[in-house]
Amino acid sequence: MFAQNHRTIKSAFAGYLGTYEKHDWQTNIRRDANSQFGNHATGLLGYAYRLTSELRLRVGAGTAFKAPTFNDLYAIDPTFFFIPNPDLRPERSRSTEAGLNYQVGSNRFSATYFENRISDIVVLVTDPVTFVSAPENLNRARIKGTELGYQGFFGGLQANALLVLQDPVNEETGRMLPRRARQHGSVAVGNAAARWRFGVEVTASGARFDSADEDPAKKMHGYALLNLTASYALARDWSVRARWNNVFDRDYELAQHFNTPGSNVFMALQHQPR
Repeated sequence: MFAQNHRTIKSAFAGYLGTYEKHDWQTNIRRDANSQFGNHATGLLGYAYRLTSELRLRVGAGTAFKAPTFNDLYAIDPTFFFIPNPDLRPERSRSTEAGLNYQVGSNRFSATYFENRISDIVVLVTDPVTFVSAPENLNRARIKGTELGYQGFFGGLQANALLVLQDPVNEETGRMLPRRARQHGSVAVGNAAARWRFGVEVTASGARFDSADEDPAKKMHGYALLNLTASYALARDWSVRARWNNVFDRDYELAQHFNTPGSNVFMALQHQPR
């Protein structure tokens, strides 16, 4: 049992979306009353302007609040390789972004520059000698970068692609934030032929560190995974689906000393009334 196993959160939320000629705007406000961490107000402001029927510019700013989890605060590990931290503070952040969307026919391109400044971000810190890990607050962190995206059709294929280039750092030390890569992305391509649907996915990530000090011994190298999907429509409401993850059985890490799935296959019979 946790030292504390109850938390009450009462929230109120309001938002407004508007459009006038070439202008679009959005505003949201939220108020949370957290029995453990007090009252917090967050919000969002967004604006977009359509330069042409194909090109749309947008800007936005917002704030966020995130309370520590019960696991981070109180979880007890019988192996003693994890120590909770009941003194953790909630994360608070301020974010801004600017971007553009370009759509021609069924093809949509997007580019976004973002900057997120976080106070008291919770990270897992591991002792290099004992390998005991504990969550801690970092005073100031910043994640800024660019996100590029594509959705559309070409040559009879449906495609989705995403690339994120970012700089996630502890502002006090200049070191990379733990378990966050400077580059990551994905590409998915699918095709439909009569009752069959086929898909190919690639997900990739650059190198990351499992420590807050960029310890070379804690470096986790980049990886790329290939996944395959297929489905067959048996009838109007019934289909058989299959998914083959990590086709080449690639070894990779999301956290040091924790296993990740090797090559694996899932099959399912799906009923979806229409």
